[in-house]
Amino acid sequence: MTRQRAHTFDPERLEAARRAAGYSQAQLALRTGISVSTVSAYVFGRATPPGPTFVRLAEALGVPTTDLAPLSDDPPLRELIWHAGLLVEDLAPILERSALHTGAILRGDYPIPDEPTLAKALGVPVDQVTAAWHAARRERLEG
Repeated sequence: MTRQRAHTFDPERLEAARRAAGYSQAQLALRTGISVSTVSAYVFGRATPPGPTFVRLAEALGVPTTDLAPLSDDPPLRELIWHAGLLVEDLAPILERSALHTGAILRGDYPIPDEPTLAKALGVPVDQVTAAWHAARRERLEG
């Protein structure tokens, strides 16, 4: 399973949101179906949650994902995908491509075949998907 990670995850924000919600780590674990040791790893910055888990954490805490991890100034597609709680495997059937080809699209190697469909899946405007694809492509070419 391919996991999308984001550079903007902030364990301190997660901890602040957990405290503001009045949950112990054990209570947050119970509400999200995540082990206490995994919640602890996220809170102490030893791990970054995969997209679906990240979204469950935000939902359990009653905050938008951007409260836990602000979008970067020029977010690449992987960041939008992570905030949407999706994995490449989730997007492949939406784009009607293999997971391998979908990954290449998301890295900016190939154009997005259907930007409106991807935007809808990510819950963002089409122009944000276009800009994120270009950001991913720049990262790929510069990296």
